[in-house]
Amino acid sequence: MERDGSIFDLVDKNGITASSSVSIWNGNGPDLTLDDNEDTLFHSNQYSNGGYGDVYFKFEESKVINKIEFLTRHPSANNGRIDQYEILYKNSNFDADWISIYQSEITEEKGWKNANFQDVLVSEVCIRVHRSYGNWIVMNDIKFYSNAVVEDDLKTIFESLDCQAVKSQVRLKNITELKNRYQDNLEMVNLLEVGKYLWLNNNQVTRKKVKLLASNQNREEYFNTLKIKSSLPIKTAEIAFKSKKEYLIISNENINLYIVESFEKLRDKKIEIKKGLNSIYLKEDTTEVFLVDDITKNIEMTIFNADEIKNYSIGKVNYKEFIKENTNILGLVEGKNFICQLNREEIKDSYNEFDFLQGVENLDAILNYIYFLLNRNEYYHVSPFKRVLIQGINNNLVEQKSTQDGSYTTFGGMSRLMFNKSIEELANPNFCRVIAKDFIGEVDTNIELQELLTFLLTKELEFRYSRVMIIPEDIQKALWIKLRLFFNSDRFLPNIYKKIQETDLSGIQNQLEKVILWVVEILQRDVSKYFVENGYEISSEILSKCNEYPELAVDLNEVNFSNYKELIEEEISIINENYKRSIEGNI
Repeated sequence: MERDGSIFDLVDKNGITASSSVSIWNGNGPDLTLDDNEDTLFHSNQYSNGGYGDVYFKFEESKVINKIEFLTRHPSANNGRIDQYEILYKNSNFDADWISIYQSEITEEKGWKNANFQDVLVSEVCIRVHRSYGNWIVMNDIKFYSNAVVEDDLKTIFESLDCQAVKSQVRLKNITELKNRYQDNLEMVNLLEVGKYLWLNNNQVTRKKVKLLASNQNREEYFNTLKIKSSLPIKTAEIAFKSKKEYLIISNENINLYIVESFEKLRDKKIEIKKGLNSIYLKEDTTEVFLVDDITKNIEMTIFNADEIKNYSIGKVNYKEFIKENTNILGLVEGKNFICQLNREEIKDSYNEFDFLQGVENLDAILNYIYFLLNRNEYYHVSPFKRVLIQGINNNLVEQKSTQDGSYTTFGGMSRLMFNKSIEELANPNFCRVIAKDFIGEVDTNIELQELLTFLLTKELEFRYSRVMIIPEDIQKALWIKLRLFFNSDRFLPNIYKKIQETDLSGIQNQLEKVILWVVEILQRDVSKYFVENGYEISSEILSKCNEYPELAVDLNEVNFSNYKELIEEEISIINENYKRSIEGNI
Protein backbone atom coordinates (compact mmCIF):
# COMPACT_ATOMS: atom_id res chain seq x y z
CA MET A 1 0.00 0.00 0.00
CA GLU A 2 1.16 3.55 -0.71
CA ARG A 3 0.33 6.84 0.98
CA ASP A 4 2.05 10.23 0.44
CA GLY A 5 4.82 8.54 -1.54
CA SER A 6 5.61 6.10 1.32
CA ILE A 7 5.02 2.39 1.48
CA PHE A 8 3.12 1.27 4.55
CA ASP A 9 1.68 -1.96 5.92
CA LEU A 10 -1.01 -2.78 8.44
CA VAL A 11 0.72 -4.14 11.55
CA ASP A 12 -0.28 -7.64 12.61
CA LYS A 13 -1.97 -7.30 16.01
CA ASN A 14 -1.08 -10.83 17.12
CA GLY A 15 2.21 -9.47 18.40
CA ILE A 16 0.62 -6.62 20.42
CA THR A 17 -0.65 -6.62 24.00
CA ALA A 18 -2.93 -3.95 25.49
CA SER A 19 -3.37 -2.52 29.00
CA SER A 20 -4.69 0.65 30.63
CA SER A 21 -4.03 2.99 33.52
CA VAL A 22 -7.79 3.13 34.18
CA SER A 23 -9.75 0.24 35.67
CA ILE A 24 -12.18 -1.58 33.37
CA TRP A 25 -15.96 -1.59 33.47
CA ASN A 26 -17.92 -4.83 33.49
CA GLY A 27 -15.05 -6.98 32.17
CA ASN A 28 -14.55 -4.99 28.95
CA GLY A 29 -10.75 -4.94 28.93
CA PRO A 30 -8.36 -3.14 26.53
CA ASP A 31 -7.46 -6.45 24.82
CA LEU A 32 -10.85 -6.22 23.06
CA THR A 33 -9.39 -3.44 20.87
CA LEU A 34 -7.15 -6.06 19.24
CA ASP A 35 -9.75 -8.65 18.18
CA ASP A 36 -10.64 -6.98 14.81
CA ASN A 37 -14.31 -6.90 15.89
CA GLU A 38 -15.89 -3.44 15.87
CA ASP A 39 -18.84 -4.68 17.94
CA THR A 40 -16.70 -5.47 20.97
CA LEU A 41 -15.16 -2.67 22.97
CA PHE A 42 -12.85 -1.62 25.75
CA HIS A 43 -14.89 0.31 28.33
CA SER A 44 -13.08 1.91 31.25
CA ASN A 45 -14.34 3.26 34.52
CA GLN A 46 -14.05 7.01 34.98
CA TYR A 47 -10.66 8.74 35.25
CA SER A 48 -10.32 11.81 37.47
CA ASN A 49 -11.60 15.25 36.51
CA GLY A 50 -8.75 17.36 35.15
CA GLY A 51 -6.68 14.23 34.60
CA TYR A 52 -6.37 11.76 31.77
CA GLY A 53 -6.61 8.06 31.01
CA ASP A 54 -3.96 6.00 29.21
CA VAL A 55 -4.37 3.00 26.95
CA TYR A 56 -1.07 1.19 26.31
CA PHE A 57 0.00 -1.06 23.43
CA LYS A 58 3.21 -3.06 23.69
CA PHE A 59 4.80 -4.55 20.55
CA GLU A 60 6.50 -7.92 20.68
CA GLU A 61 8.86 -6.67 17.96
CA SER A 62 9.72 -3.00 17.39
CA LYS A 63 8.04 -1.36 14.38
CA VAL A 64 8.40 1.88 12.42
CA ILE A 65 4.94 3.43 12.36
CA ASN A 66 3.52 6.64 10.90
CA LYS A 67 -0.24 6.30 11.30
CA ILE A 68 -2.75 5.11 13.92
CA GLU A 69 -6.51 4.73 13.48
CA PHE A 70 -8.91 3.77 16.24
CA LEU A 71 -12.68 3.47 16.58
CA THR A 72 -14.54 5.02 19.53
CA ARG A 73 -18.24 4.16 19.40
CA HIS A 74 -20.56 3.10 22.21
CA PRO A 75 -23.44 1.08 20.73
CA SER A 76 -26.25 2.90 22.57
CA ALA A 77 -24.90 6.19 23.95
CA ASN A 78 -22.06 8.71 23.87
CA ASN A 79 -20.42 7.20 26.96
CA GLY A 80 -16.63 7.08 26.60
CA ARG A 81 -16.55 8.92 23.27
CA ILE A 82 -12.96 10.13 22.87
CA ASP A 83 -12.96 13.83 21.97
CA GLN A 84 -9.30 14.76 22.46
CA TYR A 85 -6.23 12.55 22.72
CA GLU A 86 -2.46 12.46 22.48
CA ILE A 87 -0.16 9.77 21.07
CA LEU A 88 3.12 8.97 22.80
CA TYR A 89 5.70 6.26 22.24
CA LYS A 90 8.79 4.53 23.60
CA ASN A 91 11.53 2.51 21.98
CA SER A 92 14.38 0.46 23.37
CA ASN A 93 16.90 3.31 22.94
CA PHE A 94 14.73 6.31 23.75
CA ASP A 95 12.56 4.85 26.49
CA ALA A 96 13.68 7.17 29.28
CA ASP A 97 10.11 8.43 29.18
CA TRP A 98 7.11 8.70 26.90
CA ILE A 99 7.72 10.90 23.84
CA SER A 100 4.77 12.78 22.40
CA ILE A 101 4.29 12.65 18.61
CA TYR A 102 0.69 13.70 18.04
CA GLN A 103 -1.93 15.94 19.71
CA SER A 104 -5.47 15.90 18.34
CA GLU A 105 -7.99 18.70 18.08
CA ILE A 106 -11.25 18.48 20.01
CA THR A 107 -13.88 16.63 17.94
CA GLU A 108 -17.13 15.61 19.65
CA GLU A 109 -18.02 12.80 17.26
CA LYS A 110 -18.17 9.03 17.50
CA GLY A 111 -16.37 7.01 14.86
CA TRP A 112 -12.86 6.47 13.54
CA LYS A 113 -10.06 8.79 14.70
CA ASN A 114 -7.02 9.17 12.41
CA ALA A 115 -3.53 10.31 13.42
CA ASN A 116 -0.71 10.78 10.87
CA PHE A 117 2.82 11.63 11.97
CA GLN A 118 6.48 11.31 11.03
CA ASP A 119 8.01 7.83 10.95
CA VAL A 120 9.00 6.70 14.46
CA LEU A 121 10.46 3.47 15.77
CA VAL A 122 8.29 2.15 18.61
CA SER A 123 8.26 -0.67 21.08
CA GLU A 124 5.31 0.78 23.01
CA VAL A 125 2.51 3.22 22.17
CA CYS A 126 0.25 5.16 24.52
CA ILE A 127 -3.12 6.68 23.56
CA ARG A 128 -3.56 9.35 26.23
CA VAL A 129 -7.19 10.47 26.47
CA HIS A 130 -7.41 14.09 27.65
CA ARG A 131 -11.12 14.58 27.04
CA SER A 132 -13.97 12.11 26.68
CA TYR A 133 -17.70 11.90 27.32
CA GLY A 134 -18.30 11.30 31.02
CA ASN A 135 -14.57 10.67 31.66
CA TRP A 136 -15.01 7.09 30.48
CA ILE A 137 -12.96 5.61 27.64
CA VAL A 138 -14.53 3.51 24.91
CA MET A 139 -12.33 2.06 22.16
CA ASN A 140 -13.64 -0.64 19.83
CA ASP A 141 -10.76 -1.26 17.44
CA ILE A 142 -7.29 0.06 16.59
CA LYS A 143 -4.98 -0.14 13.58
CA PHE A 144 -1.26 0.61 13.37
CA TYR A 145 0.47 1.30 10.05
CA SER A 146 4.18 0.67 9.54
CA ASN A 147 6.64 1.97 6.94
CA ALA A 148 8.38 -1.05 5.41
CA VAL A 149 10.94 1.05 3.51
CA VAL A 150 12.29 2.71 6.64
CA GLU A 151 12.31 -0.60 8.49
CA ASP A 152 14.36 -2.16 5.69
CA ASP A 153 16.81 0.76 5.75
CA LEU A 154 17.32 0.39 9.51
CA LYS A 155 17.84 -3.35 9.11
CA THR A 156 20.79 -2.66 6.79
CA ILE A 157 22.54 -0.99 9.73
CA PHE A 158 21.23 -2.73 12.85
CA GLU A 159 21.02 -6.41 13.67
CA SER A 160 17.33 -5.94 14.51
CA LEU A 161 14.80 -3.15 14.89
CA ASP A 162 15.59 -3.04 18.60
CA CYS A 163 18.71 -1.17 17.42
CA GLN A 164 20.86 -2.59 20.22
CA ALA A 165 23.79 -3.52 17.94
CA VAL A 166 25.07 -2.72 14.43
CA LYS A 167 25.92 -5.42 11.90
CA SER A 168 29.56 -6.47 11.64
CA GLN A 169 29.83 -5.68 7.92
CA VAL A 170 28.52 -2.12 8.27
CA ARG A 171 30.92 0.76 7.59
CA LEU A 172 30.75 4.23 9.07
CA LYS A 173 30.01 5.74 5.66
CA ASN A 174 26.87 3.54 5.42
CA ILE A 175 25.54 5.09 8.62
CA THR A 176 26.44 8.62 7.46
CA GLU A 177 24.75 8.15 4.07
CA LEU A 178 21.55 6.90 5.68
CA LYS A 179 21.58 9.73 8.23
CA ASN A 180 21.85 12.27 5.40
CA ARG A 181 18.92 10.64 3.63
CA TYR A 182 16.74 11.03 6.76
CA GLN A 183 18.10 14.42 7.83
CA ASP A 184 14.58 15.86 8.11
CA ASN A 185 13.47 13.15 10.54
CA LEU A 186 14.99 13.81 13.97
CA GLU A 187 13.95 10.38 15.25
CA MET A 188 15.86 8.62 12.49
CA VAL A 189 18.88 10.94 12.84
CA ASN A 190 19.07 10.18 16.56
CA LEU A 191 18.75 6.44 15.97
CA LEU A 192 21.59 6.55 13.47
CA GLU A 193 23.71 8.61 15.90
CA VAL A 194 23.22 5.73 18.32
CA GLY A 195 24.26 3.40 15.50
CA LYS A 196 27.43 5.43 14.98
CA TYR A 197 28.19 5.26 18.71
CA LEU A 198 27.65 1.48 18.70
CA TRP A 199 29.97 1.16 15.67
CA LEU A 200 32.71 3.24 17.29
CA ASN A 201 32.50 1.15 20.46
CA ASN A 202 32.27 -2.24 18.73
CA ASN A 203 28.79 -2.71 20.20
CA GLN A 204 30.30 -2.75 23.71
CA VAL A 205 27.83 -0.30 25.19
CA THR A 206 26.06 -0.12 28.54
CA ARG A 207 22.89 1.87 29.18
CA LYS A 208 22.27 3.46 32.58
CA LYS A 209 18.87 4.91 33.36
CA VAL A 210 18.90 7.91 35.72
CA LYS A 211 15.72 9.25 37.32
CA LEU A 212 15.67 12.66 39.02
CA LEU A 213 12.35 13.18 40.77
CA ALA A 214 10.68 16.56 41.04
CA SER A 215 9.51 17.73 44.43
CA ASN A 216 5.82 18.42 44.87
CA GLN A 217 6.80 21.37 47.08
CA ASN A 218 8.00 24.76 45.90
CA ARG A 219 11.42 25.38 47.45
CA GLU A 220 11.03 29.14 47.98
CA GLU A 221 7.55 28.73 49.43
CA TYR A 222 8.66 25.91 51.74
CA PHE A 223 11.54 27.80 53.34
CA ASN A 224 9.68 31.11 53.43
CA THR A 225 6.74 29.46 55.18
CA LEU A 226 8.95 27.82 57.80
CA LYS A 227 11.20 30.92 57.93
CA ILE A 228 14.38 28.86 57.96
CA LYS A 229 17.45 28.98 55.74
CA SER A 230 17.26 27.26 52.39
CA SER A 231 19.63 24.32 52.00
CA LEU A 232 21.71 23.77 48.85
CA PRO A 233 19.43 22.39 46.11
CA ILE A 234 21.62 19.48 45.02
CA LYS A 235 20.84 15.99 43.80
CA THR A 236 23.47 13.60 42.56
CA ALA A 237 23.19 12.11 39.08
CA GLU A 238 25.37 9.24 40.37
CA ILE A 239 27.74 9.58 37.43
CA ALA A 240 31.12 11.11 36.53
CA PHE A 241 32.65 11.84 33.12
CA LYS A 242 36.13 10.71 32.14
CA SER A 243 38.32 12.84 29.89
CA LYS A 244 38.37 12.32 26.14
CA LYS A 245 35.54 9.81 26.21
CA GLU A 246 32.31 10.35 24.31
CA TYR A 247 29.03 9.78 26.11
CA LEU A 248 25.53 9.76 24.65
CA ILE A 249 22.72 11.02 26.87
CA ILE A 250 19.05 10.79 25.95
CA SER A 251 16.82 12.97 28.12
CA ASN A 252 13.07 13.47 28.25
CA GLU A 253 13.51 17.17 29.17
CA ASN A 254 16.02 20.02 28.95
CA ILE A 255 18.22 20.04 32.06
CA ASN A 256 21.48 21.52 33.33
CA LEU A 257 23.99 19.29 35.10
CA TYR A 258 26.92 20.70 37.08
CA ILE A 259 30.45 19.49 37.76
CA VAL A 260 30.83 20.50 41.41
CA GLU A 261 34.43 21.01 42.51
CA SER A 262 33.53 23.51 45.24
CA PHE A 263 30.19 23.76 47.01
CA GLU A 264 30.74 27.50 47.36
CA LYS A 265 30.74 27.76 43.56
CA LEU A 266 28.15 25.25 42.43
CA ARG A 267 27.54 26.71 39.00
CA ASP A 268 31.08 27.21 37.70
CA LYS A 269 30.99 24.23 35.32
CA LYS A 270 27.68 23.56 33.60
CA ILE A 271 26.72 20.84 31.13
CA GLU A 272 23.58 21.65 29.16
CA ILE A 273 21.47 18.60 28.35
CA LYS A 274 18.79 19.13 25.70
CA LYS A 275 15.62 17.13 25.32
CA GLY A 276 16.46 14.20 23.06
CA LEU A 277 19.97 12.98 22.20
CA ASN A 278 23.16 14.68 23.43
CA SER A 279 26.82 13.95 22.84
CA ILE A 280 29.18 14.79 25.72
CA TYR A 281 32.98 14.96 25.27
CA LEU A 282 35.16 16.63 27.92
CA LYS A 283 38.90 17.32 28.02
CA GLU A 284 39.27 16.66 31.74
CA ASP A 285 38.02 14.09 34.23
CA THR A 286 35.13 15.31 36.34
CA THR A 287 34.22 14.78 39.95
CA GLU A 288 30.66 13.80 40.69
CA VAL A 289 27.95 15.37 38.52
CA PHE A 290 25.01 17.06 40.25
CA LEU A 291 21.62 18.51 39.48
CA VAL A 292 21.50 21.91 41.17
CA ASP A 293 18.27 23.52 40.00
CA ASP A 294 14.92 22.36 41.33
CA ILE A 295 12.80 20.67 38.68
CA THR A 296 9.05 20.76 38.18
CA LYS A 297 8.95 17.55 36.11
CA ASN A 298 10.53 14.16 36.68
CA ILE A 299 13.70 13.86 34.61
CA GLU A 300 14.62 10.52 33.07
CA MET A 301 17.86 10.02 31.17
CA THR A 302 19.53 7.09 29.44
CA ILE A 303 23.33 7.42 29.53
CA PHE A 304 25.46 5.28 27.24
CA ASN A 305 28.66 3.88 28.82
CA ALA A 306 28.13 5.88 31.99
CA ASP A 307 30.82 5.88 34.65
CA GLU A 308 28.68 5.23 37.69
CA ILE A 309 29.26 6.35 41.27
CA LYS A 310 27.64 4.37 44.05
CA ASN A 311 26.52 6.60 46.89
CA TYR A 312 24.76 5.27 49.98
CA SER A 313 21.01 5.62 49.97
CA ILE A 314 18.50 3.56 51.94
CA GLY A 315 16.87 1.01 49.66
CA LYS A 316 19.18 1.77 46.70
CA VAL A 317 22.84 1.21 47.59
CA ASN A 318 23.89 -0.67 50.72
CA TYR A 319 26.87 -0.19 53.05
CA LYS A 320 29.13 -2.77 51.38
CA GLU A 321 28.55 -1.37 47.90
CA PHE A 322 29.24 2.14 49.18
CA ILE A 323 32.62 1.40 50.81
CA LYS A 324 33.80 -0.73 47.86
CA GLU A 325 33.19 2.10 45.40
CA ASN A 326 36.58 3.31 44.12
CA THR A 327 35.55 5.86 41.49
CA ASN A 328 35.42 8.72 43.98
CA ILE A 329 37.17 9.02 47.38
CA LEU A 330 34.40 11.25 48.71
CA GLY A 331 30.98 9.63 48.68
CA LEU A 332 27.49 10.84 49.50
CA VAL A 333 25.42 9.34 52.27
CA GLU A 334 21.75 10.20 51.90
CA GLY A 335 19.34 9.98 54.82
CA LYS A 336 15.73 11.07 55.15
CA ASN A 337 16.70 14.61 56.13
CA PHE A 338 20.25 15.09 54.85
CA ILE A 339 22.88 14.57 52.16
CA CYS A 340 26.32 14.14 53.73
CA GLN A 341 29.62 13.92 51.84
CA LEU A 342 32.09 11.63 53.62
CA ASN A 343 35.48 9.99 53.01
CA ARG A 344 34.82 6.38 51.97
CA GLU A 345 38.15 5.10 53.29
CA GLU A 346 37.52 6.59 56.72
CA ILE A 347 34.05 5.05 56.82
CA LYS A 348 35.53 1.68 55.85
CA ASP A 349 38.26 1.90 58.53
CA SER A 350 36.16 3.40 61.34
CA TYR A 351 32.65 1.95 61.05
CA ASN A 352 31.22 -1.52 60.76
CA GLU A 353 27.82 -1.76 59.08
CA PHE A 354 25.87 -1.49 62.34
CA ASP A 355 27.76 1.64 63.49
CA PHE A 356 27.37 3.17 60.03
CA LEU A 357 23.60 2.65 59.99
CA GLN A 358 23.41 3.99 63.55
CA GLY A 359 25.24 7.13 62.40
CA VAL A 360 22.67 7.66 59.64
CA GLU A 361 19.83 7.16 62.12
CA ASN A 362 21.34 9.54 64.71
CA LEU A 363 21.85 12.41 62.28
CA ASP A 364 18.36 11.95 60.87
CA ALA A 365 16.91 11.93 64.41
CA ILE A 366 18.62 15.20 65.36
CA LEU A 367 17.55 16.96 62.16
CA ASN A 368 14.01 15.68 62.55
CA TYR A 369 13.94 17.02 66.11
CA ILE A 370 15.10 20.43 64.87
CA TYR A 371 12.23 20.47 62.39
CA PHE A 372 9.89 19.72 65.29
CA LEU A 373 11.34 22.62 67.29
CA LEU A 374 10.95 24.94 64.31
CA ASN A 375 7.30 24.01 63.97
CA ARG A 376 7.53 22.23 60.62
CA ASN A 377 4.76 19.77 61.44
CA GLU A 378 2.31 22.64 61.60
CA TYR A 379 2.72 23.00 57.82
CA TYR A 380 4.49 19.94 56.37
CA HIS A 381 4.64 16.31 57.46
CA VAL A 382 7.89 15.56 55.64
CA SER A 383 11.04 17.43 54.63
CA PRO A 384 11.34 17.36 50.83
CA PHE A 385 14.56 19.41 50.83
CA LYS A 386 17.55 17.89 52.59
CA ARG A 387 20.26 19.65 54.59
CA VAL A 388 23.73 19.40 53.04
CA LEU A 389 26.79 18.44 55.12
CA ILE A 390 30.32 18.35 53.67
CA GLN A 391 33.42 16.75 55.20
CA GLY A 392 36.61 18.83 55.00
CA ILE A 393 40.22 17.66 55.28
CA ASN A 394 42.37 19.86 57.53
CA ASN A 395 40.70 20.81 60.79
CA ASN A 396 38.24 19.82 63.47
CA LEU A 397 35.95 22.82 63.10
CA VAL A 398 32.29 22.63 62.27
CA GLU A 399 31.14 25.68 60.32
CA GLN A 400 28.00 26.89 58.61
CA LYS A 401 28.40 28.26 55.08
CA SER A 402 25.95 30.43 53.16
CA THR A 403 25.88 30.88 49.38
CA GLN A 404 23.48 32.45 46.91
CA ASP A 405 22.04 28.98 46.29
CA GLY A 406 21.53 28.04 49.95
CA SER A 407 23.39 27.02 53.08
CA TYR A 408 25.42 23.96 54.02
CA THR A 409 27.54 22.80 56.94
CA THR A 410 31.18 21.84 56.61
CA PHE A 411 33.14 19.91 59.20
CA GLY A 412 36.82 19.04 59.60
CA GLY A 413 38.89 15.99 58.83
CA MET A 414 37.05 13.55 61.11
CA SER A 415 33.68 12.16 60.10
CA ARG A 416 32.66 11.64 63.74
CA LEU A 417 32.13 15.42 64.03
CA MET A 418 28.98 15.01 61.96
CA PHE A 419 28.51 11.25 61.75
CA ASN A 420 28.68 9.29 65.00
CA LYS A 421 27.28 6.03 66.37
CA SER A 422 26.73 7.81 69.71
CA ILE A 423 24.04 10.46 69.51
CA GLU A 424 25.25 11.96 72.83
CA GLU A 425 28.77 12.44 71.44
CA LEU A 426 27.41 13.78 68.17
CA ALA A 427 25.25 16.42 69.85
CA ASN A 428 28.19 18.29 71.41
CA PRO A 429 27.94 22.08 71.99
CA ASN A 430 29.89 22.98 68.83
CA PHE A 431 27.75 20.71 66.65
CA CYS A 432 24.54 22.03 68.19
CA ARG A 433 25.60 25.65 67.67
CA VAL A 434 26.53 25.20 64.02
CA ILE A 435 23.62 22.98 63.02
CA ALA A 436 21.26 25.47 64.66
CA LYS A 437 22.86 28.30 62.67
CA ASP A 438 22.34 26.27 59.49
CA PHE A 439 18.57 26.37 60.05
CA ILE A 440 17.78 29.85 61.37
CA GLY A 441 16.68 31.98 58.43
CA GLU A 442 16.99 35.63 57.59
CA VAL A 443 13.37 35.95 56.44
CA ASP A 444 11.91 39.03 58.17
CA THR A 445 14.21 38.67 61.21
CA ASN A 446 17.04 41.01 62.19
CA ILE A 447 20.46 40.01 63.52
CA GLU A 448 19.46 40.22 67.20
CA LEU A 449 16.48 37.91 66.73
CA GLN A 450 18.48 35.48 64.57
CA GLU A 451 21.15 35.25 67.27
CA LEU A 452 18.51 34.65 69.96
CA LEU A 453 16.79 31.90 67.97
CA THR A 454 20.13 30.23 67.18
CA PHE A 455 21.02 30.35 70.89
CA LEU A 456 17.69 28.87 72.01
CA LEU A 457 17.83 26.11 69.40
CA THR A 458 21.42 25.29 70.37
CA LYS A 459 20.59 25.03 74.08
CA GLU A 460 17.47 22.97 73.38
CA LEU A 461 19.52 20.47 71.39
CA GLU A 462 22.15 20.29 74.13
CA PHE A 463 19.47 19.70 76.75
CA ARG A 464 17.74 17.05 74.64
CA TYR A 465 20.83 14.85 74.42
CA SER A 466 22.84 15.77 77.56
CA ARG A 467 19.83 16.28 79.89
CA VAL A 468 21.66 19.24 81.45
CA MET A 469 20.97 22.92 80.79
CA ILE A 470 23.70 25.16 82.15
CA ILE A 471 22.90 28.79 82.96
CA PRO A 472 25.26 31.05 80.89
CA GLU A 473 27.25 33.84 82.52
CA ASP A 474 25.83 36.41 80.08
CA ILE A 475 22.88 37.90 82.00
CA GLN A 476 20.61 38.28 78.98
CA LYS A 477 21.21 34.74 77.75
CA ALA A 478 20.82 33.50 81.32
CA LEU A 479 17.37 35.10 81.48
CA TRP A 480 16.19 33.15 78.42
CA ILE A 481 17.42 29.84 79.84
CA LYS A 482 15.68 30.56 83.18
CA LEU A 483 12.45 31.21 81.26
CA ARG A 484 12.87 27.97 79.30
CA LEU A 485 13.49 26.00 82.51
CA PHE A 486 10.48 27.57 84.18
CA PHE A 487 8.29 26.76 81.16
CA ASN A 488 9.44 23.12 81.65
CA SER A 489 8.76 21.92 78.09
CA ASP A 490 10.58 21.72 74.78
CA ARG A 491 7.52 23.43 73.30
CA PHE A 492 8.95 26.77 74.47
CA LEU A 493 10.87 27.42 71.23
CA PRO A 494 8.17 25.94 68.93
CA ASN A 495 5.62 28.31 70.49
CA ILE A 496 7.87 31.28 69.77
CA TYR A 497 8.67 30.07 66.28
CA LYS A 498 5.00 29.57 65.49
CA LYS A 499 4.42 33.24 66.30
CA ILE A 500 7.33 34.22 64.02
CA GLN A 501 5.91 32.13 61.16
CA GLU A 502 2.50 33.76 61.59
CA THR A 503 3.79 37.34 61.84
CA ASP A 504 5.22 39.74 59.28
CA LEU A 505 8.19 41.20 61.15
CA SER A 506 9.55 43.20 58.25
CA GLY A 507 9.56 46.88 59.08
CA ILE A 508 9.49 46.27 62.87
CA GLN A 509 12.65 47.80 64.27
CA ASN A 510 12.51 46.34 67.79
CA GLN A 511 11.61 42.73 67.01
CA LEU A 512 12.80 41.43 70.38
CA GLU A 513 10.12 43.30 72.30
CA LYS A 514 7.55 41.53 70.13
CA VAL A 515 9.08 38.20 71.18
CA ILE A 516 9.03 39.29 74.82
CA LEU A 517 5.27 39.88 74.58
CA TRP A 518 4.86 36.41 73.05
CA VAL A 519 6.82 34.89 75.96
CA VAL A 520 4.49 36.64 78.42
CA GLU A 521 1.50 35.25 76.53
CA ILE A 522 3.03 31.74 76.40
CA LEU A 523 3.84 31.71 80.14
CA GLN A 524 0.64 33.54 81.09
CA ARG A 525 2.85 35.55 83.45
CA ASP A 526 4.15 39.12 83.26
CA VAL A 527 7.92 38.68 83.23
CA SER A 528 8.60 42.01 81.51
CA LYS A 529 10.35 43.49 84.57
CA TYR A 530 13.13 40.91 84.28
CA PHE A 531 13.78 41.97 80.69
CA VAL A 532 13.86 45.65 81.70
CA GLU A 533 16.25 44.85 84.56
CA ASN A 534 18.57 43.07 82.13
CA GLY A 535 18.84 45.91 79.64
CA TYR A 536 16.10 45.20 77.09
CA GLU A 537 14.25 48.18 75.64
CA ILE A 538 10.47 47.72 75.72
CA SER A 539 7.95 50.33 74.58
CA SER A 540 5.18 51.49 76.87
CA GLU A 541 2.64 49.91 74.51
CA ILE A 542 4.21 46.45 74.82
CA LEU A 543 4.69 46.89 78.59
CA SER A 544 1.02 47.76 78.94
CA LYS A 545 0.03 44.52 77.19
CA CYS A 546 2.44 42.54 79.38
CA ASN A 547 0.96 44.10 82.54
CA GLU A 548 -2.41 42.52 81.71
CA TYR A 549 -0.99 39.21 83.02
CA PRO A 550 -0.17 38.40 86.68
CA GLU A 551 3.45 38.51 87.80
CA LEU A 552 5.34 35.42 88.88
CA ALA A 553 4.84 34.41 92.51
CA VAL A 554 8.46 33.26 92.72
CA ASP A 555 11.65 35.12 91.83
CA LEU A 556 12.81 34.16 88.33
CA ASN A 557 16.35 35.22 89.27
CA GLU A 558 16.53 32.25 91.66
CA VAL A 559 15.83 29.66 88.93
CA ASN A 560 18.60 27.24 88.01
CA PHE A 561 18.85 23.69 86.71
CA SER A 562 18.97 22.22 90.22
CA ASN A 563 15.86 23.90 91.62
CA TYR A 564 13.60 24.82 88.69
CA LYS A 565 11.13 22.00 89.31
CA GLU A 566 10.83 22.92 92.99
CA LEU A 567 10.21 26.57 92.09
CA ILE A 568 7.54 25.53 89.56
CA GLU A 569 5.79 23.54 92.33
CA GLU A 570 6.11 26.52 94.65
CA GLU A 571 4.62 28.80 91.97
CA ILE A 572 1.66 26.47 91.53
CA SER A 573 1.18 26.13 95.28
CA ILE A 574 1.19 29.89 95.87
CA ILE A 575 -1.18 30.53 92.94
CA ASN A 576 -3.57 27.84 94.21
CA GLU A 577 -3.44 29.22 97.76
CA ASN A 578 -4.12 32.76 96.54
CA TYR A 579 -7.00 31.50 94.44
CA LYS A 580 -8.45 29.61 97.42
CA ARG A 581 -8.27 32.71 99.60
CA SER A 582 -9.89 34.75 96.86
CA ILE A 583 -12.79 32.29 96.68
CA GLU A 584 -13.17 32.19 100.47
CA GLY A 585 -13.10 36.00 100.62
CA ASN A 586 -16.03 36.20 98.22
CA ILE A 587 -18.23 33.78 100.17
